[in-house]
Amino acid sequence: MVGKIESIVYQPLATEVTHGKFYRVPIDSVRLLAGHGIEGDRKAGRNPKRHLNIMMRETLDELADYGYKTDAGQMGEQLQIRGIDIDSLPEGTLLQIGARAVIRLNKPRTGCVWLEHVQDRPVNETIGKLGIMASVIESGLIRVGDTISLLPVPELDPV
Repeated sequence: MVGKIESIVYQPLATEVTHGKFYRVPIDSVRLLAGHGIEGDRKAGRNPKRHLNIMMRETLDELADYGYKTDAGQMGEQLQIRGIDIDSLPEGTLLQIGARAVIRLNKPRTGCVWLEHVQDRPVNETIGKLGIMASVIESGLIRVGDTISLLPVPELDPV
């Protein structure tokens, strides 16, 4: 199973939170930092299971058909990907992005009042459609267009 990065956005450290939208800056490449998230991102490093918000472009296309704003970052996501159904993968799945970066899928992302405010639509319409929260396990530079591949889950030593 191979996918690719469609878009990358982040919120620079020196930005004010604006009302009525998710403030995200589209970028072509960024460094993911193990145990932290996107280098220079305002929210990076706060929660070890929430380094990245990742959504599938295929799901975003479906949400756009229902009137949601789905350009890069408009749903609060940081990475848009295509070709890998991350919503169907189990928690703990490892993905390699580009040459070196490795992330671990943690849990489905849930909506919040802020998403409802930004989209001007009920958040309950997005249940199960907001992608996955992930942790950065191995640092590396990632770029729009980079491939994403499923890594084997390491075997646990028997006790």
